[in-house]
Amino acid sequence: GSMVPRTLTPTWDDPGVPRNVVVTTISVAGGGARDSHNAYADFMRDIIKKQELEALRFFQKAHEDRSRLLDDRETRLVEMAESAAQAAEAHETYRQEQFKEA
Repeated sequence: GSMVPRTLTPTWDDPGVPRNVVVTTISVAGGGARDSHNAYADFMRDIIKKQELEALRFFQKAHEDRSRLLDDRETRLVEMAESAAQAAEAHETYRQEQFKEA
């Protein structure tokens, strides 16, 4: 096969060049479509793994947020129920007082 010039291989320090792209470039420069195919497969596998991790993290966070919201809501419901019970009790006491005075 024709040799690819090696002058275009980026250095590690190049800003904005992901490591995988460098690996792919080096593989291609080394000559051999199979190597570059493998490098590309690894590259895609890395991306998929990263996306799965991010998705997992997202779902975990969403789940935690939802649990927190539910906790808050339950706490509020309990508080409302308690104050309703207190109000009913107070009202009952008040009615008995009225009844006694009558």
